[in-house]
Amino acid sequence: MTPLTRTRTALVSIAALAVLGACSSDDGGDEGSGKGSESSSSASPSAPAVDPATGEKAETDAFSFTAPEGWRDVTDQIPGYDPEIAYAATEAQDGFTTNVNVLPEPAFQSRSVDEVVPATVKQLETMGFKDVQEQDRFTVAGEEAGVISAEASQNAVTYRTRQYFLAKDDKGWVVTFSFPASTTPDAQAELAESVMTTWTWS
Repeated sequence: MTPLTRTRTALVSIAALAVLGACSSDDGGDEGSGKGSESSSSASPSAPAVDPATGEKAETDAFSFTAPEGWRDVTDQIPGYDPEIAYAATEAQDGFTTNVNVLPEPAFQSRSVDEVVPATVKQLETMGFKDVQEQDRFTVAGEEAGVISAEASQNAVTYRTRQYFLAKDDKGWVVTFSFPASTTPDAQAELAESVMTTWTWS
């Protein structure tokens, strides 16, 4: 897989659901709060330290996870976009709806997490994403996952993203959480980790 294709995968997973958020007019509260980790990358993956999500079970042939309480399945609600699965909050904050979506990442057929994650950081920076950071690795279903956070804009709305890069049996996925820009780093990490803690392989 070429670097350009990999970048396009990461970009689509970030940008497509911004349309969902920008189209929402509700005004809700922060999605998640409390303790999380927003620090520099580390060779040792962090252990889950948050309560697991308790919402609806999201399931595909390859994996499953539990969405946050009250979130809805929006997998088929975004014209021109075909994620493996996507969930979103029912209320927006600052014109943006917190959400998560999952896309396959073919780069893992020939590359490791140690190669894919740093390359994606550089590509996102080149494409104009702001505050792109490789965060501490996180243990997902017993495997080490790479984590990238960034700031992006779509339809005049600025928001934050937190992506998890997962590899299993020469296959890979990018799990992208997107938040209103006002969501604190700790709240972003806690909500994302509450979901990723529930991840299982089928």
